Amino acid sequence: SGGGGGAGYCESIFDVSSITTGAVVIGVGSIWASGSHNGPTNSTFTATGVTTMTATGGAHVSNGSTTGGAGGVATGGQLNLNGEIGAAGLGSSQGFARGGRGAGDFGSTFGSGIIGTSGSSVESRGNPGYCKIYEYSDASASLVGEKLVSHQMFSGVDATGAATWTKPAGVTKIRVYVQGAGGGSHGNGGFSAG
Repeated sequence: SGGGGGAGYCESIFDVSSITTGAVVIGVGSIWASGSHNGPTNSTFTATGVTTMTATGGAHVSNGSTTGGAGGVATGGQLNLNGEIGAAGLGSSQGFARGGRGAGDFGSTFGSGIIGTSGSSVESRGNPGYCKIYEYSDASASLVGEKLVSHQMFSGVDATGAATWTKPAGVTKIRVYVQGAGGGSHGNGGFSAG
C-alpha cells in the first residue's frame, strides 16, 4: 500500500508580555483498532489574545490503496507549510512505499508518514507531532537583538494529548513551532501506524 502522508507545520512569533500560559495539544499518529483507523490527530498551540496555530496530521492510507496519503496542512501560523504526500505503493500486499515527510525542521523524525505496509499484521505507533517554544527577553518584534532565555519542547515521544506552557520570568516574546502527526498505512493483512 501507499505511504502515509506527512504532517503540516506552522510557526509564529508572539508578544507574551500580558500572557502567562498557553494550551498545547500534541498530535498522535494513526493506529489500527477494531477494524478501522484512529487518527492521526492535530497538534495545536493557543493562548489568550493570539491566533490559534493548528498543524493537521497527514492522511492515512487504508484498504491496501496504492495511492500515497495526502500531506497535512497548517493554519494560524505566520508561516504555514503543508506536509509531503506519501509515495505510491505497488499493491495492497507489496508495501515499502516511503511515507511523506512532515514539514518543518524535525520533519524526518516528527510528523512523517509511515512506510506502506506489505500485508503483514505488524502494528506500530510512531511519527508523533510536537510543539517547540523558544522564549526570549528584551527582543524586538522580529527578534532582532534577541536574548534567548530558555525553551520548552512538548513531543509525542514523551507524552501525548494536552499540556500547558507556562511562561518563565522575564520572557516577553516567544517563537512557537507546531508539527502535526504522520499518517498511517493499512494493507491487506495489517496496518502500520504513523
